[in-house]
Formats: sequence, structure tokens, C-alpha cells
Amino acid sequence: MEINPAAHYENVIFSRRTTEFMRREAILAPDGSSADLLAGLIARLAGAEQALGEAAHDADDALTDFYDFTRRGLCTLGSPLLTNIAAGRQALGSCSAVPLKVRSLVAADLDLAEAYYNLNMGSGYDLSDAEDPCALLQRLNQHAARVQNSGSCERYVGNIAHISVHHPQVLDFIAVKTGRDDLVHFNISVDVTDDFTAALAAGSSIRMTDGSRRGAQEIWDALVACAWSCGDPGLISLKRYNAGNALSEVAPYVTTAPCAEVGLSPGETCVFGYVNVAACLSAGPNPKVNLDLVGKVAACLTRMLDDAVEASVKALPVPASAAVMASKRKIGIGLCGLADALLWMGLDYASPESLQVVADVLATINFCSKEASLRLARRRGPFARFDDSRYRHDPGFLARFGEIPTVIDQVAWHRLASHAARAGLRNVMTTALPPSGRSALLLGVNPSIEPFLTLHDGADWVLPLRVMIGANLVRADECWGSLFRTATEISSDEHLNLLRIAVRLVDDGVSKTINLPQSATLEDVCHIFRQAWDAGLKAISVYRAGSRGILAA
Repeated sequence: MEINPAAHYENVIFSRRTTEFMRREAILAPDGSSADLLAGLIARLAGAEQALGEAAHDADDALTDFYDFTRRGLCTLGSPLLTNIAAGRQALGSCSAVPLKVRSLVAADLDLAEAYYNLNMGSGYDLSDAEDPCALLQRLNQHAARVQNSGSCERYVGNIAHISVHHPQVLDFIAVKTGRDDLVHFNISVDVTDDFTAALAAGSSIRMTDGSRRGAQEIWDALVACAWSCGDPGLISLKRYNAGNALSEVAPYVTTAPCAEVGLSPGETCVFGYVNVAACLSAGPNPKVNLDLVGKVAACLTRMLDDAVEASVKALPVPASAAVMASKRKIGIGLCGLADALLWMGLDYASPESLQVVADVLATINFCSKEASLRLARRRGPFARFDDSRYRHDPGFLARFGEIPTVIDQVAWHRLASHAARAGLRNVMTTALPPSGRSALLLGVNPSIEPFLTLHDGADWVLPLRVMIGANLVRADECWGSLFRTATEISSDEHLNLLRIAVRLVDDGVSKTINLPQSATLEDVCHIFRQAWDAGLKAISVYRAGSRGILAA
């Protein structure tokens, strides 16, 4: 039986379902159309191409490729960016780190935060220096709610706040969302350190920033219990984020994006785009991922996102953000439609074959986006702080991505690292794994690298299940029970196996929640947190079904 998965995503961006969804989510105006949105986007990017001095014929070719890839459902840009295009806003970032002085927060600081929210950016906040982080969190949440209710922004105001595990009020902060439902504009996390985990293993205490001591086990038990109860807090490790930060010595990360997919230095912003893996499948009786096509789409997105940076840099709320964006040109290419692609191929989400698909796709996106960034650097110049970066001084920093066996071998990575050290890269980073929630819905696919939360064979799901697996029905019969497992039916260890691979093949972090059944125990959450830390993950969060709704991203 011949099946053609890619055909199901052709022109989906222009479909009535997608148009209605974008209007409902305020990505489009009530009378807006997808065609108008794309025309506006192309015009904005074309202006950036011209400002960067690109030859008209070359720019036209690149923009035509991007339009065609978008029409075919192969990619999309982040929904905040698209929202700002439709609304006529100049800045096109997806997330930010509002540069606040949390020890002496004044009205002007809240005005600054509002300026970022009005650009439809979620933000990350480090509250470790606050004397009372819980009170400050409530104040920031009330302010976000006021901005949301004012109608001055089109997108839901979603943020993250974290404190160090060594903060004297860490136990109060850990429990701040337990038993209440008003802090809806913030996820929260605790920045875990090596000192803390060493003390936990030894059954000892840690020194808090005020000189007092607190038992590590007491803090750990609170982390586990509150995450089990309401999905917050998650764990992050800023040290691990900075280990992958090319400018860690001169511009260290102080927080993360709202769903922990990228680290951010003060005032920093990032723009996102996504490759739809499901639309990159070949036609035939046994669809496979066309990695050449994945690479071409990733390369195209690299150029378009760099154009988006150029179009935005003079429109950010404060000079500090403009300076950071201009000096680093940070972009993040992720993916969506992974679960759909695996289903098309008749593969169980957690099978060894699926893990290899994930590795090959992510390695291809990473490698081809870096190659594209290298080509852009030769024409447009490298990012301004390249000479301060680890790309210049440590070829192994880029070559580390070749440590996992994928279709991109170590020789290729070392060769790319050598070229980049000489010629530079246009962008300080090119890959990340954001949640891609609304962006994936534009294409009718599952978000990011997540498995299906539910499976519907009806009008609210784009593709009937049996059509998706097509000629793989024989294969599906062999693994029917596992093929259609949803997120809560996949074991936590299987979730973590995929995360271990993913985090080693992207520049920064991975936004992924391990969804658990309602019957999950405290011991289950404890196991996940321990395994995530031992696996070297940069961030981890859990959500037990029915415990509380999590922040939509």
C-alpha cells in the first residue's frame, strides 16, 4: 500500500481549521487570513534581507523556499513571532529575561516587564536575590494578570521564576503553589547545585546564603511532595545550562525561558522556529524520515530567524536587550510532529528505532543549522562576540555533538568546528527544544518531542490512526499495545531515555514534562528527579494527571 504522509500537511496552514484556530488564539485578527499573515511575514523578512545587503535574486530565492516549505507544512515560526507580525508589532522575539533588580523592585521595573509582555514574550525571572521571593512572586503574578486583563497583548502571559536551593526561604518557595490556583502566570523551579546533591547523598545539610544550615533531605522531600501535588516546582541547573553556553565566561545565564528550553542572560531574547518531522517523511509502503529535506528546512529556518533578529533588534523595549540580541543573534530551531512521524512509520515512541530517529533528526537539524550559520557568517559577519566565545577557542565545544552515534559522524562535526573557529558563526546558538504548543497546532501535529496525551480518531484530530500507519498494519499488529501508548502509559524511564539523547544534541535545554498517571506515587516522582539529575539533564518537570493544570506555553 502506497502512502504519502507529506500530502496530509500540504496547505494545512491555509485550511479553515488552522485559520479559525489562529483567530481564536489571537494569532490573527478576527478577519485576518493565513495568506495575509504569510505575506506580512515575508515582507518583514525581505526588509531584513535588504538591510543586510543580500543580493535581490538570492533573497528572493531564499524567501521563495521559505514560503514553499511553510505552505507544505514542513515548518513554521514561533506563534509569538507570528502574532506580532499580524498585530503589526516590530519586535519578533519569543521569550526574554526581563532585566529587573529584584532587591529593589519599583514601578518602573514593572513597566519594563509590561513592555516585554506587550511584545507577546514570556519571561524568566531569577528571584534568588529577593529577601522574600514568595511575596515578590505574588506581586509579579498580579502584575502579569493585570497586563493580561488589560488586553494590551494577544498572547497569554506565561513566565517562570526560580530561586537557588541555597535560599533561606527555599521551603516556602517550593510550596508556594501548593493548594492554591491563583499563581497561574508562573511556573516555578529550584536551581539545584552539586553541593546540594552531594549533601543529599551524604545525609547532611547545606549552607544557606544567610549562613544558616538546612537538611538536604528535608528540601528534597519538599521538592518531591510539591511536584507530586501540583506539578511545581521543577528542577533546573544553571550550572549545566552554562556548560553549554558559548559565552559563559562573559555572559552567563541567570534564568531560563518559561518552559526551560533555553538559558538566558539579563535582557536576552530568543526567536524560535520548528521543523515538522511528520511532513518530512518519504512516500511509499514504509515511510522514512527524509533527512536531506530536514536539513534543507533547518538551513532555511536559520536564515529566516537571523532575518527576524535583524528586523527586531531596534524595536526591543530597552537598549540592553537590543545590545544583547545584536551581539549574540540567538535563535532556536526545534521540531514538532515527532509522535505523528513515529506513528506514520509504525514505531513505538520508546523503541530503540524511535530513539535513533530522534537522534538522527536532531543531529541533522543541529548540524545543518550550524552549517547555514557558518555560511551566513561568511557573508553577513559572525555574531559580534564571537571572538569571546568557546567556538573560537575550544573546537571541542562544537564537536561534542558528535559523541552520540548519528548520521552525522564525529569527523563531520570536527571539520565543521574547525571551519567555524576560523570563519565564525552568525548565531551564538541555533537549536533548542521549546514546547511548540500553538505552533504545532497550526500544522495539525503533536508538539515538540512529546508523545500523544490522548489519541482521537475523530473530527478533532487531523489524521485517522489507521490512515497514518497505512502499510505498516502488519508491523502495528505486532506492537499494537505499545504503538498507541499515550504519555501517561509510557514509563518514566522511557521518557528519560529519550530526554538523555535529546539534551545532548541541542545547544541549550529541552522543554518536556513527564506526564504521570493519577496513581503515581511520591516514590515515582523521587525516582524521576534522581534519574534526571544522574543523567545530566538541565531541567526536569513532572505532572500527575488530575493534580493541577500546568501553564500553557
